Amino acid sequence: MRTRSLAGRSVAAIGLGDVSFARAAARNHDVAEVIRRVHDALELSIDVIDVAAEPDALRAVGDAVRATRARDRAVIVTTVRLPDVRDVRGLQAQVEDQLRATKLDGLPLVQLAPRVAWLALPAWAELVGACDRLVREGKVLAWGAIVDAADVAIDEPPKPPEPDPVFATTASGLFIPSAAPPEPPKPQPKLAHPLALEKFGSLAVDFSLCARAASPMLAAKQAVLAHRPLAGGALAGRLGPGAVLARTDDRRGVDLDAIAIGVAKLARFVKRPPPAARSSEAARAIAETAAPREHVECTTIAELALRWAIDRGALALPRIVLRDDLDEAIAAASAPPLSADLMKELDT
Repeated sequence: MRTRSLAGRSVAAIGLGDVSFARAAARNHDVAEVIRRVHDALELSIDVIDVAAEPDALRAVGDAVRATRARDRAVIVTTVRLPDVRDVRGLQAQVEDQLRATKLDGLPLVQLAPRVAWLALPAWAELVGACDRLVREGKVLAWGAIVDAADVAIDEPPKPPEPDPVFATTASGLFIPSAAPPEPPKPQPKLAHPLALEKFGSLAVDFSLCARAASPMLAAKQAVLAHRPLAGGALAGRLGPGAVLARTDDRRGVDLDAIAIGVAKLARFVKRPPPAARSSEAARAIAETAAPREHVECTTIAELALRWAIDRGALALPRIVLRDDLDEAIAAASAPPLSADLMKELDT
């Protein structure tokens, strides 16, 4: 599988995202199935497990790491959420609780969800100092930040002036344009953020074919964790008009018609379009009139979406419950990069 560097370790470019018993139950998934997927993932060399701050889920993931003897390679990603930047005691308490639940010597990667306004407060330096202290004590190995792409600004370097036309003289004395000299390498945009993101070893953002606002962040030096790379299941092709969602499902209220139309637009890029691509009249019209691509590189839209996120440089963290979905994710991480012309089509 393709790899990324995260928390000082080389890990597969795909992991398990949002291992949450509460959300699994709300979506009518068997918690035992979620636990089996964690074990399967670790046994199949998936290294990154993003687990919700739920005691039962943390215990189950810690047990899986020990059962599969993956302690030295697995990066368990946990999250600490603070109501106030001054809540240093809350930070310490949550880290201690997660250590007890997982029974790990140190938490490989702990994510904070800081707010932009915190930087202006004197307590921000104290919070950062507490994070550094927990690293020195060995309780946390690395810190990451969960970031809203809307809070990130990109400092674009000034564009170089257009070069003067280069001309050559023909035997007849006429001037014609000659081949232009190769363009100098373009400077990369510099990531700027009021929360001084360089302090964190990784950045976690919502990132998928349906949510691309975080694309500029991929120029950062840190690893970028792509949450929801399948857009909450929309790009798995299972959501659309007629889909039955449990009353407790957190996806109730989403625009299923819009999802069907979006999936229908992607159907021409895959060998096996999902039922959602024809689940409404508008979606069916798009799917039936769009000319299929001459060279199809992916079997399903889920595979296409995961390979696109990985090719963009992200570490994709899809939420996976079914074994077939896990196998498809591993295949996506093991596949070669998508062709340049396909990436260009997807990006336009």
